[in-house]
Amino acid sequence: MKKLLFLICLLPLSLWARETAARQTKVAILSTNDIHAQIQHFPQFATAVELCRDTIPVILVDAGDRWTGNVYVDRSPGRLPIIELMNKIGYDAATLGNHEFDEGEGTLHRSMAAAKFPILCANMEGEASHTYITRDGVRFGVVSVVTNHDGGHPVGNEAVYAGMTFTDPVESLVEHQWVANDEPACAMLIGLAHMDQHYVQEAARKAPRYDLIVGGHDHKEYIERIGRTYCTETGCNLNNVGVCIVTFEQGVLANMECRNVPTAGYEAHPEYQVMVDRYFDNPELSAVIGHLHTSLDKQGVTMLMLESIRERAKADAAFYHGGGVRLDSLAAGDVHRADMYNLEPFSSTIATARMTPAQMRRAILARPNSTFTSVPHELVRDTFGHVVDVRFPTLKEGRKYRVAMGDYMFNKQPGLEYTQGKVRDWLITDALETYVTKYYRGY
Repeated sequence: MKKLLFLICLLPLSLWARETAARQTKVAILSTNDIHAQIQHFPQFATAVELCRDTIPVILVDAGDRWTGNVYVDRSPGRLPIIELMNKIGYDAATLGNHEFDEGEGTLHRSMAAAKFPILCANMEGEASHTYITRDGVRFGVVSVVTNHDGGHPVGNEAVYAGMTFTDPVESLVEHQWVANDEPACAMLIGLAHMDQHYVQEAARKAPRYDLIVGGHDHKEYIERIGRTYCTETGCNLNNVGVCIVTFEQGVLANMECRNVPTAGYEAHPEYQVMVDRYFDNPELSAVIGHLHTSLDKQGVTMLMLESIRERAKADAAFYHGGGVRLDSLAAGDVHRADMYNLEPFSSTIATARMTPAQMRRAILARPNSTFTSVPHELVRDTFGHVVDVRFPTLKEGRKYRVAMGDYMFNKQPGLEYTQGKVRDWLITDALETYVTKYYRGY
């Protein structure tokens, strides 16, 4: 069912009819963030964008993390399917997200070279910091940054950032406010900021020259105004498109209205559907490896992950960090090999160690809301709801147990204590497939 994105979100027809082009200009700024290669939603998204372009001039931008989350993209050379789709739809600018670095500089540079739109990063040494876009005679400045809040670089494994230098993203946005005043001056300054909401808020307070900052990284949906600056984020996975309609009176920004619009209500664009179907045509990844009689929710998917690595390592217990479990559910029915890669898209391996219950307890207390374990346990909370202790009814205090975990947690968990720790070459995706094939045979 066709529907006009512009008319849904923003201005009544009566107001549109009264406007005079000679003194008033309107432009739609459409934004995405954290697409994570969920290209199955791209045909609906494309329809929404084209309908909007039929109504009003459009600027289309992305705030990073275009891949890691869909194996049909992630296993393609250069991870180019998402770039090809973005080229076709006509993005105007994008920033780097932390997951753009997952496969190292080679894949990053190949994708940037293939992009027909500028990919910017003001706080990464050697990369372009900004660009200018003109619509209906109105000039826009765009500045982009990526989080560097994991030891001075974006979140991820240390090795992929070797030789790269990143500065503080908030301060980079502050420093680049001059872009708005470059000759000829911009009527509007846009920031693309792949960083958590509280950093976006900090940037809006410290850099008030920005009219709009599009955030990302934490997969939140929000629209808020801080001073004169609108801050927005669409969630993730192309579930929404961010829409900001800006009105200029004689070249001066006069009004802005923003909303996140779900893409699910739009018909699939046939040209983009053909492209997506071609990318998904991979018999190896589509192979059925098991069958679920009932659906698994987030907890069930997490336990599947934990039990698979525990069994592969012949361990007494398994631990995993919450950010590494990338599916929220698995539907009843056939399980495909691709599901295992989408559940764990990072090519992570298993680490083993010896840990006492006291050491396990401290590991959970370091990050109680994002550390999962296969061990039966009880979280003890104080009157304010804070986790202050962990009880293990089946473990003996002082005894050392064989523990398995992902290599990311092994390397990154703060204060992790153990003995005989070692990162193995056992891929978690292999462990998952073996476990599903063994225990979920469909009978």
